[in-house]
Amino acid sequence: MNQIRLKKILLVNVIFSFVCAFELFVFSETWARLLGSFPPIIYEALGVFLAFFGLDVLYVATRKAINFRFAKWIMMADWAWVVSTIIILPVFAAWFSLTGLLVWSAIAVFVAVVAWLELKALYPDFGVRKLA
Repeated sequence: MNQIRLKKILLVNVIFSFVCAFELFVFSETWARLLGSFPPIIYEALGVFLAFFGLDVLYVATRKAINFRFAKWIMMADWAWVVSTIIILPVFAAWFSLTGLLVWSAIAVFVAVVAWLELKALYPDFGVRKLA
């Protein structure tokens, strides 16, 4: 596990989570109008969830030695976000505006990149074939 690389990517995750949490909670009515047919309370709840997730990631990222198990759970939560977005967007496409579909897709792509970088920091040899 590459501790330094993992710490940096986890801190990127923290910043992104806090920015999204703030935006969704404070501007929930604006996001509700812009992104589709969901009520503002959905965005407020998502903002609160992301704030708590960001606090968890911050705790893990700021330890002297990163706990491998906790970091792995964070990575799996990020992948779960990506997979759930891939499932939710087509199933509920009629409830989203085109802007909503694009914004949520862009967020899923960003989270997928973060999750991939976390995976590579946790398992540096992942995907590398060794010639024996």
